[in-house]
Amino acid sequence: NVRPLEAIADMVSLLRAGKNVVSCSVVPLVYPDAVDDALTQPLADAALEGGSSFFTTGIDTGFANDVLPLSLSGISRSISSVRVTEMFNYATYPDEGAVYEILGFGKPPEFEAFAAAPGIFTFGWGPTVHQIAHGLGCEIDRIEESVERLVSEGSFETPTGRVEAGTVGAMRSILTGHVEGGRTIVVDHVTRMHDDLAPHWPQPRISMAPRDLGFGGASGRGIYRVEIKGSPDILCELELAEDHDHDLGARIAGAARMVNAIPAVYSAKPGLLSALDLPIITGVGLMGVDPGLSPDSRCVGGETK
Repeated sequence: NVRPLEAIADMVSLLRAGKNVVSCSVVPLVYPDAVDDALTQPLADAALEGGSSFFTTGIDTGFANDVLPLSLSGISRSISSVRVTEMFNYATYPDEGAVYEILGFGKPPEFEAFAAAPGIFTFGWGPTVHQIAHGLGCEIDRIEESVERLVSEGSFETPTGRVEAGTVGAMRSILTGHVEGGRTIVVDHVTRMHDDLAPHWPQPRISMAPRDLGFGGASGRGIYRVEIKGSPDILCELELAEDHDHDLGARIAGAARMVNAIPAVYSAKPGLLSALDLPIITGVGLMGVDPGLSPDSRCVGGETK
């Protein structure tokens, strides 16, 4: 989030040494073809020199808002629009720097949050819009960005800190990719620190009740939704939970996606890859495997932070 150039330099070193890289770092690299050459060329040159492959993935982005809608499009007869939405309560997300400093939650509305700055969301998730378009055989004419933040009327506690009244408690970031003929591809993020905030924004329909952490509406619940308008209309909701913890379920899914991609990346041609270059990544060999204890970065020394 805060050191993309340094992360790229680290990955360049690995690729040049002949090591294949599967990463969730530097989000736009999920679709290298839509990223500025200044960022991708060093990686491409290193991969060529080392005969190695590079793939960025995760859950969002990397699966829920690109691979999933493209897979669902395969049962369509016609498509007029695609919309992918993350609806998540970030109150339990363990990276306090990301939640409070980068996203700006718990800060006064005049605080210049990095994630709310013009162009940042387009930089991060714009390539996802292009990847969906290319997967559907079309091109994006232009992308419109919208970022809206709402303040909380009351104060409340979360597992990671306190959000005071009058500070930012919810944010919505929307990218709308326009395709010729008035069709659209939309990537939407609805992010709350409390379930009661921004009730007029899309709300997750939860099937697996979140674990009660003792913080009420600072619940950490969330889902991913794919809506494809066309023939037929498609609505698909992806809910992930590890021991009724949606935040942890999503993070484990993102990590598992990377691990499960390793064989495909190892077998792929050298160079920079996207999901469009790889076969379907499955959980091959995982039937009946005991996963052991859930890896939770909120736990340090056996105690929850």
